[in-house]
Amino acid sequence: SCRQCHKQLPIYMSGIGLNRLAGAGGGAVRRGDDDDDDELEQLLKKMRKKNADQLKGLGIVVGKPLPQKGACRHFKHSYRWLRFPCCGRAWPCAACHDASDCPAVSLGVWANRMLCGKCSRESAYSDKPCEHCGNTYAHPSGAHWQGGAGCRDQQRLSSKDVRKHKGASATGVKKTASGKSQRVGVAGKKATAIKKLDGASKRT
Repeated sequence: SCRQCHKQLPIYMSGIGLNRLAGAGGGAVRRGDDDDDDELEQLLKKMRKKNADQLKGLGIVVGKPLPQKGACRHFKHSYRWLRFPCCGRAWPCAACHDASDCPAVSLGVWANRMLCGKCSRESAYSDKPCEHCGNTYAHPSGAHWQGGAGCRDQQRLSSKDVRKHKGASATGVKKTASGKSQRVGVAGKKATAIKKLDGASKRT
């Protein structure tokens, strides 16, 4: 509709083109019947067949944790691997897949399956805890920060939080701010000189 008068406007299209991205069934991308697309399809098919035993080659055993529990240098608190349907490989994250030799990297294929970082069992992609071992795939955030909107009240903070008793003495009383910086050094000399001047002015 028009942004000024809000009247509905007709739309005319000369043609429609459909692009199919990789899905659960294939992982190929077709745009018509071009030879390049056919070659890519055959290459990806060979890669998926070759990577069928990828985990076995890496020494990963079902029931045992993944290397570093699934974390990588890009996401240090992500405890899972993602399996991409284009090449059939499992990678710790999408950035690791983008840095690989997969010929379909530029197509932006999303992972549709994942491996738990605690038990190495594969399941459909989800943000819910692992249905086999209950593992959560992301590191739980603390109550203090939470993106800048967390808990700042020391009475409500967890006793395990190092900020719970920050600034308090052994008796639980809030510590007073030290005034030593105003008594020594340059600031102390200035304060002493001012006191002497005040004393001299009072005597006169």
